[in-house]
Amino acid sequence: MLRNLSSAFILSLGMGLVSANAGISQVTPDKTLPTPSEVTPGCTNCIINGGIQRGGNLFHSFQEFSIPTGGQVLFNNGLDVQNIFSRVTGSQPSIIDGILRANGIANLFLINPNGIQFGVNAQLNIGGSFLATTADAVQFDNRTQFNAKSPTPLFSNRAPVGLTFTNPALIQVDGVGHQQLVTSLQGGFASRLAFTGQGQATSGLRVQPNQTLALIGGDVVLNGGLLTAPAGQVEIGSVKTGIVGLSNTASGFRFDYTQSSQLGSISLLKQSAIDTTGDRFSNIRLRGSTINLNDASLLVIENTGIGTVGDIELQADQQINVIGLTSFNRQDQLPLVQKISRSITSLTTSGTGANILLSSPNIRLTDSAYISALTLGNGNAGNIQVQANRLDIQGIAETEAAAIASSMTTSTYGIGRGGSIDINANQVEVSRSGLIYTTTYNLGQAGNISINSQSLSLDGGDLRIAVVANTFPSAALTFLPTSLGSNSVSSANSGNIFVQTQQLRVTNGAQFGTVSLVSGQAGTVTINASESVTVEGTARPTQFDLDPRLTPEVRQGLLRFQIDPSSVKVDRPVSSIIGSGGGLRNLFTEQVTNFSLTSMSRAGSVTIDSPKIQVKDARITVQNAGIGDAGELTLNANQIQLNRGGAITASTFSGNGGNVVVNADQLWIRDRSEITTNAGAGGNGGSIGLTSGVLAVLNNSRISANAERGRGGNVQITAQGVFNDRSSLISATSDRGPEFDGTVQINALESQLQRSSLRVLPTPEGSKIATICPSQADPRASTLIDNGTGGIQSNPTDSLSSRQGWLPKAPASTTRSQPIFRSNPSTEIQDWVLNPDQKTVRLIVAGRGTPYATSTSPC
Repeated sequence: MLRNLSSAFILSLGMGLVSANAGISQVTPDKTLPTPSEVTPGCTNCIINGGIQRGGNLFHSFQEFSIPTGGQVLFNNGLDVQNIFSRVTGSQPSIIDGILRANGIANLFLINPNGIQFGVNAQLNIGGSFLATTADAVQFDNRTQFNAKSPTPLFSNRAPVGLTFTNPALIQVDGVGHQQLVTSLQGGFASRLAFTGQGQATSGLRVQPNQTLALIGGDVVLNGGLLTAPAGQVEIGSVKTGIVGLSNTASGFRFDYTQSSQLGSISLLKQSAIDTTGDRFSNIRLRGSTINLNDASLLVIENTGIGTVGDIELQADQQINVIGLTSFNRQDQLPLVQKISRSITSLTTSGTGANILLSSPNIRLTDSAYISALTLGNGNAGNIQVQANRLDIQGIAETEAAAIASSMTTSTYGIGRGGSIDINANQVEVSRSGLIYTTTYNLGQAGNISINSQSLSLDGGDLRIAVVANTFPSAALTFLPTSLGSNSVSSANSGNIFVQTQQLRVTNGAQFGTVSLVSGQAGTVTINASESVTVEGTARPTQFDLDPRLTPEVRQGLLRFQIDPSSVKVDRPVSSIIGSGGGLRNLFTEQVTNFSLTSMSRAGSVTIDSPKIQVKDARITVQNAGIGDAGELTLNANQIQLNRGGAITASTFSGNGGNVVVNADQLWIRDRSEITTNAGAGGNGGSIGLTSGVLAVLNNSRISANAERGRGGNVQITAQGVFNDRSSLISATSDRGPEFDGTVQINALESQLQRSSLRVLPTPEGSKIATICPSQADPRASTLIDNGTGGIQSNPTDSLSSRQGWLPKAPASTTRSQPIFRSNPSTEIQDWVLNPDQKTVRLIVAGRGTPYATSTSPC
């Protein structure tokens, strides 16, 4: 719908400008000046003399002002002129399809309330700044005006301070569109990325370095238009009514819209581009009611120096729409290793990158839109800041065979720090493979992510899978889960994530968290949710893409391996909150295969504070899939529910298990769910500390701190009530044997633990209690009673009953039983456990590592 509206918008508003192009009237002075402007009638290469000069200001006035294709107009000003003001008082728009020229370093103002259109061949050849406006008048600081609608003979030698608007017409810039590309070689790793095209446009409107190029009018449309201001500033403002303040600073003209009562729309279409690449001062500012970036249109600043540049700033009173790819710019027109550069990009090598600032009630990124701040060297990347009521990031373009998702990202490919992402919005929704992430591929630390919202939703939805490489078997299989996170593919640390929200939902296979794949440490994840946290579900694989440029050999190879659109077999990602280290998968930058890494990283930490936490068919994890240790996971809530295979885990493949701390009034673990700090190959099990009012472990669920070859961990449970069934398990065991088991400590006022929930130790041969008592034994003799201490249940996990109490003290016997002497020395009983038959008890003897059968019955 938005694309159709945009096309209709261009046709309707541009029709008058296009028709005017057929009968261009050239340059015709009017008679409103005491000294009129002078130009040869009917000229193609025109030289304008005359006009009125006041101080450093030169004023010209025309009935009509247009330049035909191949034509030129030179304002033949003196070198002492600082500003040239050229107004059109007639009723026709200005159509510029030739070259505008001026002498020296004078700034040129072109004022026509009826509209201004720049054709494909329009160029600027001036030394100063250029401002095209459909304003009524230019205001000066002595309250005089140079007015195009009501011409007056008043002229000022003062500096301009504002532009006045009442129902202004359209400004349109036509062009051939940008050809800026991102080229990735040998699998697309970051150190091999090459960016081409910044600051190199040879067509379109271009000013000299350190100058301002401004279009301030009614609606403003770039239809393949190119605007370039090297190390300078591009400003686009759309104003319907009101005043735009104007001031001249060291870094160029600055514009103030606080007195503009109604703003209009700004649209960039057909790969339009605004580029202020340079070593200083670079700024791009768009200000309107609605801002549309469509068809891979691009805003870009590359800092080519060692200092600081400005910002890329979009501010809209209603909405900002960033649409990446459409049928206009299909990616299959490019080699597989190249992609069309799109949307908004800040890039640096040695200096500090430009910040990207977005402010609007509604901000929407769709169809492979891409907003990124990158550093390739020792400079720090720029930051991304978003202020909105609603932020919506979703979707891969139907024409995007290389499967680039709509993304908001900062990355470091060098030793400089990655930029941060700060989002303040009432609602944040990321879906259909949308991405928000920061990444480091080198020595620089990845940036942090901070989100302050009322609701944050990450929904995986349908999983899109693509094969994009043109070799087999190295064809890259790529899957794109919806993700928000920070990622390290190097020895540097990933960034931290902080979320302040009322509700957090991570559903249908979406990924949320920090990951380190090599030796850096995963960052910390802190979530404060005042109402609830829900982590639920897996992705649904419903779309499979074969790049149309794949060779027949690749296609045949994929089909041989049963990878085809009708039969796709992949592991579907589960919804996750992650603080993980290690692993073979980069969760937030799309590439799945071509990793052969041995991770030594340490997992990060995750802290969640919320009244209610739900984990269904999903996980919250600080696991480590490499050889490093797992991290720390802390949950604080009134109610925590794990259901349908939900997991809270700090487990490892090789390192030590991590720590899980849970504080809740109610903790329900049901239907194959688990809390684990298990350790793989050689590590020790981690620690689990659960403090709860009520703890229930049901339906094949478990709490475990087990180890394969290391020592079992520790499980400590403090609760008012602990309940489980026979299918569930609480353990801290080691596969090496009982002597390497950890500890399970349960402190509960009421317990209903089933016997099968605890580990049952094996019975050594020859260690059963000897049956040596005759059937007529002395009833006063000492007897082993399976009744528990103080008369409670024999199983230490059975629940207490109000009918059970201490045994009454028996009267002392005056007859001493004769002990049975055995060949083994006397021993001290330390503890007891049930045998596998669940009926007999074995005693644990002090000083021994295994249970030992004994008897004190004198019979």
